[in-house]
Amino acid sequence: MGVKLAVCMYGSIRTFTNPELRLKYKENFMSSITKLNHTVDVFVSLVRNPNGQNNRARTNVTCSLSYTELEEMVYDVFGKCSHFQVIDDNKELYPTASHHSKQLRGIDSVFQIANRHDKYNYFVRVRPDFYWHHPFDHTVLIPDTVVTAVKSDAPASDMFFVIPNSLYHTWWQREVEKNKEQLRCPIEYCIFNNVKVHQHKQINSALMRGNAGNIETWK
Repeated sequence: MGVKLAVCMYGSIRTFTNPELRLKYKENFMSSITKLNHTVDVFVSLVRNPNGQNNRARTNVTCSLSYTELEEMVYDVFGKCSHFQVIDDNKELYPTASHHSKQLRGIDSVFQIANRHDKYNYFVRVRPDFYWHHPFDHTVLIPDTVVTAVKSDAPASDMFFVIPNSLYHTWWQREVEKNKEQLRCPIEYCIFNNVKVHQHKQINSALMRGNAGNIETWK
């Protein structure tokens, strides 16, 4: 019997505009979840640069993206979406928070939306520019463990991770409250030290940088 998953995407748009990256999302992520007979609700918050511009990582290429265009891309990947929003980067949501605390609170804001929507067995964090080399499978879901993509130089990877409901309501909420203002290092090096973590060998931490020929992978 399948479980209920809240897929929570938060971050800068970057290469989510690339058709190949979205195809990998469909083939190796959404299609795999569907085959496992899991119930999935999707929650998306995309961060756009001022004036609607999207700066693709590690390049000087920018493009203007409307809300409607981004919404169509999200529905192309996920087929449905329980919550979709676009945040302009020039809107200062957390004025006193450090850069890393803003990232943590942004991820948490989507988790909170999902938690208010329904009760889920797992919360699944994904970046918009995450590149799915391999399929998602049932071994990613462990009841008492945070499962992340592989990133050997850190306790975890913040690009993709899965939190069981029990740890969301305990460990995750504690870490957000403790670090919501002055987190001084990237979250994968700080907040995962106080919880059981499994880096899943089948899921590489991988981001598409600029175009389809530039996939940056961590091992």
